[in-house]
Parts: sequence; C-alpha cells; structure tokens
Amino acid sequence: MKLNQHERREINWMIAREIPALRRYAQILMRGNGDKDDLVQDTLERAIKKSHTWRREGSIRSWLYRVQYTVFLNRYRKQANLREVAADDMSESPAMSVNASQDMKLECQRMLKALENLKPRHSEVLLLVAVEGFSYDQAAQIMDIPVGTVRSRLARAREDLRAEMKNTTLHDKETKNAARIKS
Repeated sequence: MKLNQHERREINWMIAREIPALRRYAQILMRGNGDKDDLVQDTLERAIKKSHTWRREGSIRSWLYRVQYTVFLNRYRKQANLREVAADDMSESPAMSVNASQDMKLECQRMLKALENLKPRHSEVLLLVAVEGFSYDQAAQIMDIPVGTVRSRLARAREDLRAEMKNTTLHDKETKNAARIKS
C-alpha cells in the first residue's frame, strides 16, 4: 500500500518520537558490544523504508521494537560475543536524566550492575515488560517467541534480579566492614 505525503510525514513524526525508547532498548540488546546508535540508525532506516508495512494496529512502538529486534538479530548478534553493559553507558538514557540523590544514585548503580549479570534473554524481556510497559503478548510478538516463553523468562529474570540485588547488597556490606577494619 502506497502512502501519501501526509501519511508518510505523520508516520515519520511518530517514529521520531520513539527514538529515546529505541536507544534504551538498543542499550540492552547491545550490552556494550558495538555502537547502540548504529543499531538505532539501522532501525530507523529500515522502519522508514518499510513504514508502509505498519498496519496501524496497536502502537507504533511495538512495531518499531520488532523492527529493531530483527535488525539486531540479523546484523549484530551473529557477529558479537555479547559483553556486559557498562553502568556508565546507561547513564546516557533519557529516562535517567533527572538528578538523583546520592542514595538513589547508588541504588540505581546497584540495580544496573545486577541487570548486567542477567542473561541477555532475561534482560531483554524484563526491559520490554517492566520498563517499557509492553504486555506479554506485545513482548512475545516483538521477540517472535510464544507468550509462555515471555512469562517464563520474565519470572526467571525477576528471580535472578532479586538474587543479584541481594548479592550486591551483601558484597557492599562486606566491603564497608573491611574498610572499617582497615582504618
């Protein structure tokens, strides 16, 4: 279906609004391996080129995430041995642009460190559902997996995240105690 100039402009505007969300998702997908901006650029290029395929059913965000996930699988995952995401890279995220109190900032760093230790499949699902607010059905469609797999990965991700947070808390306490003993 050919789009008229008004429809194309409207879709391009809707795509442009989603760039910050695409950057957050690229950060999780890339896990520090490569340039997330390249992934977003490739996604935007493909989305604009294929904008006529969006059926205007549901949100454009879920369609864009599906495009980005496909681009990621096709171009990056094959060639990359996924590395960990640096917590510093996550600070670029527009969602974290508000200055936090020191305690809140430390808690965010602990959470990011715990997220780094999750399996990529788990962190991807956790981001889609818990951070971006997609339903299980939408996340399943984006990742092209069954809804039951989304639920299973999400449950494991939450369990692993709780365990990681507990481990980082224990490690922080041990480090503080060791510092007190030395001084």
